[in-house]
Amino acid sequence: MLELRQLKELLTLAQAKTVSEAAQRLYISQPALSRSLQRLEDELKVELFVHGKNKIELTDTGHLALTYAQQILDLSELMVTSLRRHEAAKSTVSFKTCAPAPLWELTATCSLVYPHLTQMAAVSSDQEQLAAELLAGEIDCAVLTAPLTTDAVQCVPFLTEKLYFALHRSHPLAGSSCLRFADMDGEAFLLRPQIGFWQHVVEQYLPHCKFLWQRDDNAFNTIVRDSNLLSFASDIVLKREGLRPDRICIPIADDAARVTYYAVIRQDNLTKLQALVTTLEHKAQRLKAAQSLKEPLLT
Repeated sequence: MLELRQLKELLTLAQAKTVSEAAQRLYISQPALSRSLQRLEDELKVELFVHGKNKIELTDTGHLALTYAQQILDLSELMVTSLRRHEAAKSTVSFKTCAPAPLWELTATCSLVYPHLTQMAAVSSDQEQLAAELLAGEIDCAVLTAPLTTDAVQCVPFLTEKLYFALHRSHPLAGSSCLRFADMDGEAFLLRPQIGFWQHVVEQYLPHCKFLWQRDDNAFNTIVRDSNLLSFASDIVLKREGLRPDRICIPIADDAARVTYYAVIRQDNLTKLQALVTTLEHKAQRLKAAQSLKEPLLT
């Protein structure tokens, strides 16, 4: 009976050209490899090899066997990967979001509705890639800034976020009731990495600004506290972290500074995620009221 081990040995031999080299790559002895390959020929009842003085070559039948061996090994690897992924999906819920704020929201919501499941979550700025991973079944849920126009998914708007400039109180525009991106273009801003699609927004609408990236949270907080550098905040961040001392947060009037987040879930995955969908739909019912509120100047 054929074994996957024998097919791997056949592939290794074809690559190595000699039994000694193949045995070395496989970490087995030459006699053991020779016996195994002989058993492969006996089981197939065909001649696979032509033995030369210093090397071994494949016959025409051997080359055909090599093609099948590669296909079988590839299929075997696909089987293992698919089965493990299927089994892992029973005990995990995976999602990727286009920004940190919806990640926080989904993490908290999933902890409530799926306390027995392990969460696998990440932020990505590439929304096209997120959509592709969702449709390919690589993740359970993607959070995007626009719904997908396909019947294969259900899109639930569940969260809005509004961007603010966080100015030092000494800044000349700190008394403004609102500002536009153009008002601040050319300034220097301190930013955290992993802000998702917001990075594309600020780079597009503030093309002449200098962005200073700081990965360490403690260092970021220290710089904000001890310098006059500008930074950003949002209504969600302000609720989560509060207003920093000596900072005034001024809403940005541009449409690009306001976003609605959509949880996108494949229709064929709704049974597993029905509790999440229901919870998010309840949140969506409160969106209109939240969106109609007038933003105050935060000081």
